[in-house]
Amino acid sequence: MLERLLSFLKTPALVLALAPAAGFSQIPGQLPATLPQGAEYRYTEFAIPVSPALSLLNADPSMVGMPSVVRDFKVDWSFKTYRLTPNLCLEANPVWSFLYDRPQNSYAAYQRAGWLMRRLSSTNLSIGTIAQDTTRELAWAVKINLFSQKDFYATKAVFQIGNQDIQPMRDTLAAQLQRLLDSPDTAQTDGGKFERAYKIFNLNQQLESMDMQIRDRSNFLRGIFMRRFWNSASLDLAFGKTFLYQGERIDSLQLRQQGFGVWLTGGFGLGDSWFVSGMIKNVMFNEKEFSFFRGINIRYGSVKFNFFGEMVLQNDQRRQTNFLTGERSLKNDAHVQIGYGGSFRIGTNLLLSFGLRTDYDRNLSFRSLLPVANLSCLMR
Repeated sequence: MLERLLSFLKTPALVLALAPAAGFSQIPGQLPATLPQGAEYRYTEFAIPVSPALSLLNADPSMVGMPSVVRDFKVDWSFKTYRLTPNLCLEANPVWSFLYDRPQNSYAAYQRAGWLMRRLSSTNLSIGTIAQDTTRELAWAVKINLFSQKDFYATKAVFQIGNQDIQPMRDTLAAQLQRLLDSPDTAQTDGGKFERAYKIFNLNQQLESMDMQIRDRSNFLRGIFMRRFWNSASLDLAFGKTFLYQGERIDSLQLRQQGFGVWLTGGFGLGDSWFVSGMIKNVMFNEKEFSFFRGINIRYGSVKFNFFGEMVLQNDQRRQTNFLTGERSLKNDAHVQIGYGGSFRIGTNLLLSFGLRTDYDRNLSFRSLLPVANLSCLMR
């Protein structure tokens, strides 16, 4: 009896009976749904930088950010003050989303695009706010990538190397399945019908297995690419506008000051674990008042996490009022800001970055200490 039971368990009939319904609910003439070609290569940002609007407001844990392109909708929560009130910033990349985000064709349209359109596809738009005790700051900014040493989506070979040996076999199986689905079911007996259904089921299973192998290989290659080139050279240009409002209540704010800022951020890698970046930024409030920044940042780590140290020189020229005489005059002030901190990537969607910023005067006398933390969330 036991031997007969084991023999029955090995028969195709029982396999068919216990098989998932999806294997036999195939519409005649239609192949099973497969993984869209290129979908496994998404989420390949070398870095997830803080939104440019927060950078314009100096609410970035590292004032000299790491240049990179974000191709998804993103939300930033920044904690710049000693209070727990978060400051919010929204960021989007409309050109990439509407024109080139097509994983089903392996981003062929982007690979055919010229230099100008590729640069425009890196355009990030952002708007953010910062709340102080009695002031509110609002900023919008636009950032565009001028140069990327390694462009994952433009590297066509990366999309082919992962499945170059499996794809021909998959195409052959898919053709066999299509011929079987297109052929009429002429079986007259139950055994013949079950045999045809079992062949369809078996081909479906083989196709799913190959799709899984392609996906696993592609994810592995993507990981190698990101780890190897996370510190490749890049250059970003950004500009935006800031608004400073005075008022203790949100419904009674008065505009006190506004300014226009433009800045350039670029960097290059040293070896496999170092990245050196620099920044130059100017924010003009009117014809005579401005803030001018120059800084350098050194990072050590990987695409998963890194630590940094930076130094930023800041020159301010602002009008100040003499409280005794009431006279207003221009005053120049120089700062030396030294910061250190790091960032930790949580999966493919979240980045936690933190920094401790110390401020000194032109004589390197300590003036203030400011902790800054930021949580960036990509809305996949």
